[in-house]
Formats: sequence, structure tokens, C-alpha cells
Amino acid sequence: YPSPLLYWRVNGYAGEYPKGGGFLEAYTVEYLSQRRLRFWFPPPKMSRRTFEERLRAFLAETRLGVEVMEKRLEPLRRASAGNPLDPVEKALRILLERVYETVYPMRIQMLRNLIEYALSTERNRCRRLVLRSIFDDQLPPDDYRCGFCDVCEPSLAFPVPGALVPPREAEPEEIVRRLSTFFQDWSEEEADLLLSAASERGLSQAVMLRSEYYLEREGTSLGAFFLAGALKGREDPAQGALYLKRGTSEALKQGLSVDEIGPFLAELGRLGPEHLGSVLLAHPPLGGYRERKQVYEEVGKRLGYDDPAARLAASLASVKLLSELTEWVEQEGVFPQLRSIKERFETGLQG
Repeated sequence: YPSPLLYWRVNGYAGEYPKGGGFLEAYTVEYLSQRRLRFWFPPPKMSRRTFEERLRAFLAETRLGVEVMEKRLEPLRRASAGNPLDPVEKALRILLERVYETVYPMRIQMLRNLIEYALSTERNRCRRLVLRSIFDDQLPPDDYRCGFCDVCEPSLAFPVPGALVPPREAEPEEIVRRLSTFFQDWSEEEADLLLSAASERGLSQAVMLRSEYYLEREGTSLGAFFLAGALKGREDPAQGALYLKRGTSEALKQGLSVDEIGPFLAELGRLGPEHLGSVLLAHPPLGGYRERKQVYEEVGKRLGYDDPAARLAASLASVKLLSELTEWVEQEGVFPQLRSIKERFETGLQG
């Protein structure tokens, strides 16, 4: 729930939580045996408008876009006036849908990060490079070797007395500060600056690892999705594309326009036209002719209009336009008019 409920009872003991913005004013849980529980709560005293306001506030906190939010709140507005529990059920369904959209991927990301850390030996990646990238306020360079882990010293002989500590520099610390802001507030300009700084300073691995770890705690961060995808794609295009696709999906839920997610689309195209094509076919907001034409423009100005990804977007836009024209012709029954136009056009060409 968005905040704790207000009342609980276990084996006859009653207590009260601090007041919050929960949906229910009270509920009761009773242990019938060691394995059986019984829950119940009285009919809510809130109005439907209060339910909607509190649910809207929660959805806004998770950065859901206004149009998507209004569409999801529609079932709550249609809740039965004669059943006081109907708004509760519908509100909880809406709430849980958004919770599972955000929390479930965060748990998957946590497992993915653990697996990546376990595979440090195969990646030949110093284990302390991973740990310092995540927890330190200074990012280590990509070639950092601590000399005191099983990756740096597979024999475990450890001829050095301790791990090497990289010298502190001002610029990596500044990048860490900027990353913290960027993860909360996505912008294309800052994304380009951080990518350039990471490459020039040899901090690509550290920035990538920090972005992946951040997604464990915040599953709606467009900045973390973008940096993780762009940098991961340089070593593993399929995994990089996965981050970018998740970021694109979340950006659409947050209500961003095609030009605002242009960097995501361009990076997908850079990793392979098939990745960009799968996104265009999977998301209805990108399925129309105008939207696909916009994608072509956004990818073209970043990668070049002759790039395979841009040409694929143009082809998919043409296919959609042909489909829309075919549907219009069938609905309007204008075959005779089209035949007349065709004949006049051919006559003009002959002349």
C-alpha cells in the first residue's frame, strides 16, 4: 500500500500505526492456528473521490504519465455506487498493477547484478572495481586492478599486503554527483555529456555498473536505463538493448514524446536495426504512421538517414501508411474514384 494501514490485531493484542495515506482505515488479522489466518476490514468511509485522489498521488510518485494515469483510473470511476467495497477492489488492482511494473523488475535487476558479480572471473573484471563503482564516491578507472581479489590473483597467493586504492581525483567525484541528479531527472543533453565524460576518462565500466545497481532501487529511472543500455551495449549488444527497451517502455508510460526518447531509439538502432524494429512493433504509441515517421527523423538525425536503422523505420512507416490507406479505401468505398484518378494520371503522363 502507499502507506501503512491504521489498525491491526494479532492474538488479541491491538495496536495503531501512524496515520498515513492508506486506502483502508482499519483491518484485522487473527491467527486461527499456526498456519491459518483470517483477515477482514469494515466498509471504507472514504468517498470515491478520496480514493481517486490518493491513488492518483501514488501513481504520480511513480512518474506515470497523465494520459496513461487517466486511462488506468477509468475503472475506479465506473465502480459500483451500491457496493462500498467495489472501489477498494478496483483501486487495489490499479495500485498493484503499477507496483508490479516497478518492483518486480527491480528484484529481477538485483538477481541480474548478483549474477554479473559472480561472473567477474569470466569477465576478467576486478571485483573491487564492481564494489567501488557501486558504493564509493569516486569511480575507479576501467583498467583498475586491486591486486587483492581472486580475479586479480587467481592463485590466491596475494603477494601484496592489501588492495590497491586508486588516487582520488576531482572529476570522477563530480561525475558521481552529476549521476545522482541525472538518475532522477532525465535529459538528453546531460546524457550526452555523461557518456562523453565516461569514455574520455576511462570510466565506462564504473558508470555502467553504477547505473545497473541504481535500477535495483529505482525501477523508473530513465537516466539509469539509458546509461546502462548504452554502455552495456558496447560489450553485449543484446543485454544493452534489453535495458534500452525497458527504458523506452517506461518512458512511454511516463508520457514522453518521440523526440524526447530519441536517444533511446538511436542507441537501439546503433546496436542493430532489429532491436529498433522490435520496439516499434511492440508499442502501440509508436505504431502509427506519423509516430514511425518521427522515429525515422529522430534516428536519422543522430545516426544518418542512410543508416540501416533509419531506413528500417522509414520502411515500417511506409507499411503503416499503406495499411491505413487500404483500410480507408475499404471503409469509404472509393475504388471508382481511385480508378478515375489513376486513368487521368496515366493520361497526363502520356501527354
